This record gives sequence, structure tokens and C-alpha cells, in this order.
Amino acid sequence: MNDKLQKNPKGTYIRETREMAENAAKKNPECNFIGLDEYLPTLYPGKTWIHDKPFGKRSGKSYRIRPDYLCEEEKIIIEFDGLQHYTNPANIRKDRKNQAIYEGEGFKVIRIPYFINLTKEVIQEMFGITVIDEKFDPAVPSMSAKWSNTPAYCCYQGIMRMAEEFKRYPQQYKVNIDQLEADNDEELSGAELLKAAMKGKLF
Repeated sequence: MNDKLQKNPKGTYIRETREMAENAAKKNPECNFIGLDEYLPTLYPGKTWIHDKPFGKRSGKSYRIRPDYLCEEEKIIIEFDGLQHYTNPANIRKDRKNQAIYEGEGFKVIRIPYFINLTKEVIQEMFGITVIDEKFDPAVPSMSAKWSNTPAYCCYQGIMRMAEEFKRYPQQYKVNIDQLEADNDEELSGAELLKAAMKGKLF
């Protein structure tokens, strides 16, 4: 078993790559971080994942777009959506366009938002895979005003996108909104913005 997946009271978090996980650990040594390149083999043993390479020639067309992780054997593309996917409407539009291309070529696209921890419940919903051990603590939030990664830093479309994704994972919404409210700083947390978006009342 990967020692980075050992339980940590301060939480374990996923990052796009091992290098990004190591950089995050330097800034937050009290937490565990693991890259998707390290974690995907535990979900898909023996499968080959290609990271950040051009989509290439498909159905007579050549694509330069680069999915985060692609598995030809499973026909799955996995995208890790960091904060920048919620702060810039151009990025949101690009994500939609690229996803339509991938799906049009027969790939299932799985998006991992940076604010969703890969708990057993999430993995079942997101990947359709049942895991026995809980390595990502459901009680640990992924957003905080201290980390500058809250709804307050997102654009309008980004907050609405965040709300739609939280609706798939209500337990993750609960633990994160509790943290945002505990921050007691609406300017930096955006807790009220997220709550309004969850109700479809963000204007």
C-alpha cells in the first residue's frame, strides 16, 4: 500500500501529479498529498495512463488538446479541475468544448474538482468503483479562506459550476460549507455566495 495513503488527522488530498503533490506538501507539511499518477493504479490495476499528451488523430481529425489522464484500454479521460477552472469563464467554456470532443470520440470523461475529496462515497459515485478502506477523510474540508481557494475567488460561472458539482456529493458540500462559515469572513470565504448558488439564486 502506498504510504502516502496512510490516515492523517489533518487530511489527505489529491493533486494532478506527484510533483504537484510534493510541492503542496512543502507548503502544508501537516497534510498528506498524493498525485493522480500515483493513485490511479490503485483504482485501475494494470492499466496504462497517459498524462498531458495531445489527444492526437481521431476520426480523421487531429487534436492538439491535452487531457490530464487518458486510458485507451478503459476509454476514460480524467481531468483534475484546479481553482483556475472556476475563476475564468474562458476556461469553463474550453472545458465544455474539450469534453464534448472527448465524448464524441467515445471516451467517458471523469472530472475531479479540487474541492472534492476522494472518499469511498465519492469514488463510488465518480468512478463506479467500490473501495473498502477510507483513505480520504470525509470530515476534512478542501476549502478555506486561509488557502485562498474558496467561492470568493471564483467567477459567476465558476460558482454555479461548483454548486452543480457539490450537488452530486452532498456530504462534501456539508463539510466544506461548515468550514467556510467557520472562517467567519464572507469576503474571503464566499459562503453565502455558494449557498445562494446551491439554491439557484445567485444573481
